[in-house]
Amino acid sequence: APAGLVELVVPPQVKAPAYQNIKVVPFGTRHGLAWQQLDYPCYLKRRSAKGLATCNVIPWFGFTGIAVVHDVCYRARPDFYTDPRGRLSAAWHCLQYRRIAKRAERIITVSEFSKSEIAKYYGVPASKMDVVYNAWQQMQRIAPDESIFARHPQLKPGQYYFSMANLLKNKNFPWVLRAAGAKPDAVFAIAGGGSLAAEAERLGLADLPNVLYLGYVSDGAAKALMAHCKAFLSPTLYEGFGIPPLEAAACGAPQIIVSDTPCMREVYGPCAAYIDLTANPGDVDDVTPATAPTAALLEKYSWDKSAERLLQILENKDIIMTNEEALKKFLLDIDCLNELLPWAGKFNLFDVLRISRTEIRHSNMLAWLLNANENHGMGDAYVKALVQKLVANDSAGRYDVFQLALMDFYSFTVQREWSNIDILLTSSEEKTLIAFENKVGAHEH
Repeated sequence: APAGLVELVVPPQVKAPAYQNIKVVPFGTRHGLAWQQLDYPCYLKRRSAKGLATCNVIPWFGFTGIAVVHDVCYRARPDFYTDPRGRLSAAWHCLQYRRIAKRAERIITVSEFSKSEIAKYYGVPASKMDVVYNAWQQMQRIAPDESIFARHPQLKPGQYYFSMANLLKNKNFPWVLRAAGAKPDAVFAIAGGGSLAAEAERLGLADLPNVLYLGYVSDGAAKALMAHCKAFLSPTLYEGFGIPPLEAAACGAPQIIVSDTPCMREVYGPCAAYIDLTANPGDVDDVTPATAPTAALLEKYSWDKSAERLLQILENKDIIMTNEEALKKFLLDIDCLNELLPWAGKFNLFDVLRISRTEIRHSNMLAWLLNANENHGMGDAYVKALVQKLVANDSAGRYDVFQLALMDFYSFTVQREWSNIDILLTSSEEKTLIAFENKVGAHEH
């Protein structure tokens, strides 16, 4: 990327490597979801920058730019998420999918299949989406750890089936157990966390002496296991791309066996053997064989190609608007507050608390909402909306639209009852103060 086009913004505690053309910017005070939802959009506002959100989630407020949606499994397969934690996670991600579909200027996804699913469930036009494939070259940086075989002498090179599993239902871990039960003379090595053995017991498939649970393994051990297996198994029920079989092929697995789904067909083409999950409950020998070597697969995908495609998207003049165009959009963008109208119209919080005639309570609440750095989760959306109203009603032309729009509202401090002013917003950086006189039931203005 050209120097200056891309910045990598990270929480202050994150150690990121140095890049030639990408500036790494530690920013904020939070971490995790709080950093993503509060600090990250604050930085975008301060820099008047567009975001590139790469992990299925965008800030709820204050985000413009490009979002990456890897898959919409939470929406497409709600039957995978039936326990309380799963339902909560599904609800959050489905809200995010809808938000991204509405707010992101473009959406990047990792396969044509995933693109079609986003269009199907969220009505996003194909013209608004781009496909950038995943790749495998990260495996070249990993040294194989052959000591895994000394720790597990029952693993003989070329004589075991290898899979990577967890308890997520889309990974279809029970299929591997049934396949092991159908082929007792072969060893099935399963790497992955979670209580896989306990889940096997719950399924009535615990008494399988040819199944070896490896637990979590290092990247080096995984590479060695992929390189020396008889076949790598991936009987997945749903993926947006499905990287592990590609990594296995890159490590030298002689055969990759994957489920016969539209996504896997798109990604792996003739280079994989396919399981018809509608007719094959668990048999590694009952598969449609590959008709092309994996070398063709490795040629198709590379991070260099994907980086070039991403750069084309980032440099698209339809994406990178001029400051003037961005500000015009900013001034018209108050949809976030409109979402509160159905809720706000149901009741008046001040009436419920019996303080509807108490001016000081109104002012305290208003000061809280006007503070972009407070914990209400709206960032500067509220104060921005008031400024928009001010500008829209300024028929005398007293205010510089662009000066107001470019203000960093996160730099303002909010004070109550300073020199008898109900609410005072001040910013030394912007050299600006905004005063509010809040009157309840009075004719003073």
